Amino acid sequence: ERLTYEQTVYHQRMRTEISQAKKETNFYLASNLRKKKEKKGEVLEQKTWDYKQRATEEELQLKRFKNKGLSKKNLQKAQEKSKTIQEKAQSNVTLLAKIFGSGRAQD
Repeated sequence: ERLTYEQTVYHQRMRTEISQAKKETNFYLASNLRKKKEKKGEVLEQKTWDYKQRATEEELQLKRFKNKGLSKKNLQKAQEKSKTIQEKAQSNVTLLAKIFGSGRAQD
């Protein structure tokens, strides 16, 4: 039983070592190719990193209203309503800070 365990551990270590060696080799080859192309003066493709971000609340509201087919006037009213709600919520924060003595009443 112990021998089989040791053999499986050995094989697993060998697999991980081989995969690591493959990664290093591929990286080395890619960097050499890149350097050769730079020396020849070829144009290299620049990698761009694109991150998908979550939609903001306004974007979500616009999407919902467009799906419902509401007019721009109704959309503006809804946005104004949400702004007033946010302002009221902000005033509640200061009130709560005063009540509980946070000391951060005027953020």
